[in-house]
Amino acid sequence: MSIERMTGPPKQRRRRSLADDELVELALTRFSPSGLNKVAELADASGRAEAVVIRAITAAFKKGLVTVVANNRRAPVRVGALERALTEHFGLLGAVVVDHAVGASEDLQLDAEIHQALGEAMANVIAAAPVFKDGDVIGVSSGRAVHFAVDGLASRMSSGAKGVTILSLSGILHPRDHTRRRSLRFDADTNVLSLASAFSSSGSMEYVSQLLVTADDSELERARSRTWLGRDEFTGQTLALVGVGVFAPGHRLYEPFEDEEGSRRDDPVLAPIIDELQELARLSSDARTSLRSEVAYYPVADICNHLFFVPPSGSRRLAQEGDIRAVIEAINARLLAVKPAQLAKAQTIILIAGTQRKAGAIETLLKHSGYAIRYLCTDSKTANSILEKSRMQEVKS
Repeated sequence: MSIERMTGPPKQRRRRSLADDELVELALTRFSPSGLNKVAELADASGRAEAVVIRAITAAFKKGLVTVVANNRRAPVRVGALERALTEHFGLLGAVVVDHAVGASEDLQLDAEIHQALGEAMANVIAAAPVFKDGDVIGVSSGRAVHFAVDGLASRMSSGAKGVTILSLSGILHPRDHTRRRSLRFDADTNVLSLASAFSSSGSMEYVSQLLVTADDSELERARSRTWLGRDEFTGQTLALVGVGVFAPGHRLYEPFEDEEGSRRDDPVLAPIIDELQELARLSSDARTSLRSEVAYYPVADICNHLFFVPPSGSRRLAQEGDIRAVIEAINARLLAVKPAQLAKAQTIILIAGTQRKAGAIETLLKHSGYAIRYLCTDSKTANSILEKSRMQEVKS
């Protein structure tokens, strides 16, 4: 065998030009908070020369494929004194209280902002501590604050917990941002998918994948039997992330009655229980009218899409209470969601809920639900209202 010596430089094979999507990827990775921020690292990872990477990033900006947008959102500011007060008063393991200027306002934009702030604050806390463990069974509810919490976790952490199971706690209802400015969906199934992105090891996800509202009892039982809700192996959840809603304008179950007083809008998803919902809306309105002095009082709320009655503050009683409870029972009997007895088996519940109109519902859950609520995330005005309501009740009893 003979070896022939080359007498000239080797021919270089021309590499193809970078496509637009590759330009975008390089630019975003270069400036991502968690990305390969150094050009040299990017060059090594992409197999390109540093000069090529620099030209690619410059081209991405010149072609308008990426742009710089100022992020004016400040990190949620926490109120330590209220966190300690809630922890001590309700025997919690911890509380997260966000300082935010939102009270009983009906401003939908402010309402949306507080839920995002709560979710981000809770995500920061969970990401900073080893909350998730091997073999955890984690329940996740629908809702905005829960959505922002799990979405934040997906971008802030990569938990190494193995063999984790994530459960959707209710059926599909297509809830959305109250301002209607975004098409985000806040169903429990969607939140499960977001939380799964926070784990580096593959686990299992149990979706409901069926509508929340069923036509009758037999359909409900058939639907339940097709999901984990009808089985026993996951009833002992080690952890649950849940939110709270109030039956009022902005709540998905209240949407058909938001247009004009006395009218209702067609809603195919809610059609099987529309008459019961309309009766509940009437009873709730009458109850609030009879308690004009308690501006932020709402007699009906939900946890994991299971409705419950919220008693008024102090020793006051509602003439409508019996009727409200009866309609609530009829509606709950048609909803494909985790049962109270199933949720009561969760070892640790993290409750994420805010705005003053939810204060009564949150206080009711903390004191009378029987759920293992170990952590609460809320805003400062709601925290003050919860403590005031609870202390008032204790004095009068």
